Amino acid sequence: MSIRDDEQKTVHMTGTEEMQKKVEAVAEYFPLSQLLPQNPVMQDTPECRSLYFVKLREYVARVNRGNGWYEAAELEAYERLLRTDRVSTQKREFSYYQYFLLLDTIFILGGRITEKEMEILLAEHRQTGFANNRQDARVAEALLKAFARELVRLDGLLRKPRLSNEREYIRLMRRNRQFQQKKPCTLLVTATMSAGKSTFINALAGKKLCKSRVEACTGKIHTIYNKAFEDGLSYEYDHALVLTAGAEELMDDNEENQSDSIAVAAKFDGKLKNTRLIINDSPGVNFSGSAEHRDITRRTLETGNGDILIYVMNAAQLATQDEDEHLDFVKKTVGTTPVIFVLNKVDELDPEEENLTRTLRDMREYLEEKGFQRPLICPVSAKTGWMAQNMEKESLSRRETRWLETTEDLLEELDIPGYYKKVFPRLLKSKCSSERERLLRASGIAYIEEIIMRTGRN
Repeated sequence: MSIRDDEQKTVHMTGTEEMQKKVEAVAEYFPLSQLLPQNPVMQDTPECRSLYFVKLREYVARVNRGNGWYEAAELEAYERLLRTDRVSTQKREFSYYQYFLLLDTIFILGGRITEKEMEILLAEHRQTGFANNRQDARVAEALLKAFARELVRLDGLLRKPRLSNEREYIRLMRRNRQFQQKKPCTLLVTATMSAGKSTFINALAGKKLCKSRVEACTGKIHTIYNKAFEDGLSYEYDHALVLTAGAEELMDDNEENQSDSIAVAAKFDGKLKNTRLIINDSPGVNFSGSAEHRDITRRTLETGNGDILIYVMNAAQLATQDEDEHLDFVKKTVGTTPVIFVLNKVDELDPEEENLTRTLRDMREYLEEKGFQRPLICPVSAKTGWMAQNMEKESLSRRETRWLETTEDLLEELDIPGYYKKVFPRLLKSKCSSERERLLRASGIAYIEEIIMRTGRN
C-alpha cells in the first residue's frame, strides 16, 4: 500500500468514526423536544428576539464543549425560529429573559452541564449584566446547579417565586429528561415491495414520516424516533442535522448522504405517543430488483437491533416468490425476537370471493410451513388507520372521503374487531369514545398499538 493510499484509508476511517459518533448522538438527542416554541420571547419584538439569539450564541460559545456540529444545528434552529416575521404581541425588558437564556443554553448543550461549565455560564451571566444583586445571583446559581447535578434540586426550583415565569419551561426540561431516560422500545419493520409498509408506519406515528409506494422509494434505513412532547417541529439527520425539517425535507433524501441511513424524529399521535419508540424501517425487498435494497435490509435484520420485528404482508399477494425468499431469511436470522405479522391491505379483499377468516387461515398455514410456530397475525387496513389518525387534524379530500365511505362498509363485513376480540380477548375492552377511535379499531391499528405496547413491556 502506498503512503497516499494509507492516508486515504486513514481519512476514510476517520470519517466513518465521525459518522458513528454523530449517529450515537442522534440516538441520544432525538427523543428531546424543542423548548423555544413555548418561550415568551417568541411573542416579543423582532429586535428583542434578535438580541436573544445573539446572547444565546455567546453563552454557548463560552462553554466551548467541542461537539460543535450538534450545537450548530441547535443554534441554526433557534435562529430560524427567532428571526421569523412573526408579529409581536408584547414588549418586555430584556432582563425578563435572563433565566430563559440559561435554560436554553443548557438545552442546546444536551440538557446537562458540568460543575466547571456551570461556573463559566455564571460568569458569562454576570458579564452580560444579569445577577447583579445577591438574590438574582443565588437564583441563577441554583438553576445551574440543578442541571449540573442530575436535576436533584429541580422541584426546589419550581417552588422559587423568582422563577414563576420559567416554571413551565423547567417542567418541559424535566419532561424531556424523563422521556429520554425511559427504556426505548425498538421496532424493526420489514416487508417485500408494495406491502404498504410505509403507510403502516405513518399510521402508527399519526404523521407522514415515510414515503409511500407511489413516491420514489429509497434504499436506506429510516430510523424514526418519537419525541417527548409536541413542539410543532420535525428533525432530520441526512447528510446534515436539521431540527426544523419540513415535509419536503422529510420526503426528499439528499444526494450528499452517502451512508445507508436517515434519521427523523417527530411527536407521535395515538396510543404510542407516550412510548419512547424507535422504528427502524428497512427498504422494501424485491429479489428480482435492487440488490442494494436487499443487502441493506439483510444487514439490518442480522444486527438483531430490535425488541420487536414487524413483518408487513400484502393480503392480496400472499406466498409470492419474493415473500418465500424473504421469510426464509427472516426465519434464519430472527432468533428469539418476537415477530408480529401484519396482514395489511385487507380492504382490497373481495368479500364475494375471499373472506378474512379464510385468508387468515391460509396465512397461518403458510407461515407455519415456513417454520414460524403459532405466528402472531394482525389484520389491518393501514390506509384507513392513517386517515383516522388525521381526520381531526385536517379535512379529508372528496376522493379520500368517498374511499373511506366505501371502505367502511367493507371493513364492517370483515369485522376486524371481532377477530381481535376472539384472539386477543384482553385488548381494548372499553367502549369507543369517538369516530376516530371507532375507525382505528375497525382498521386494526388500535389493536396493533396495544399489542406493541404490551409486547414491548415484556
